Amino acid sequence: MNRGRLLRRAACGLVLALLVGCAAGPRFKTAQVDTALTPQQAAAADKSVWGRRVLWGGVIVNTENLPQLSRIEVLAYPLTSDQEPDTKATALGRFLISRRGYLESADYAPGRLVTVTGEIIGTRFGKVGEADYTYAVVQPSGLYLWPKESERGYYDNRPQIHFGIGVILH
Repeated sequence: MNRGRLLRRAACGLVLALLVGCAAGPRFKTAQVDTALTPQQAAAADKSVWGRRVLWGGVIVNTENLPQLSRIEVLAYPLTSDQEPDTKATALGRFLISRRGYLESADYAPGRLVTVTGEIIGTRFGKVGEADYTYAVVQPSGLYLWPKESERGYYDNRPQIHFGIGVILH
């Protein structure tokens, strides 16, 4: 194989590795996921929705650490094709993520975006302000905490890749 061809292949491999390494967000599988069921519908439904797999996301409202688990309250939004919550859309209600073990509440802080896939394991009653509220509860099999706004690229709030070739003249 000639040297020029070998260099082209190496360059293509490097570019491909950079692009794959910079892919943003989760890639949760959507097979066997009930994509039509919203958190609001799940909270209002009977026990027939328990056990269904969902893929939901939204803005963290609160994170609470209990002795055996962490509970994250999320204001749900529809997901984009990248599985990122679309906060410009209409909210879809609230839900709780109930995960065994400890999650750092400083990381899972109010205002951060999260995407979760998992199984509905029930409902929980609580309050939003002074109003009673019923939450659908999800036990996650996958959980993705989106980077903070300050950690994202400049355009469209998504990480960016920039390549450039320039000449500097003195």
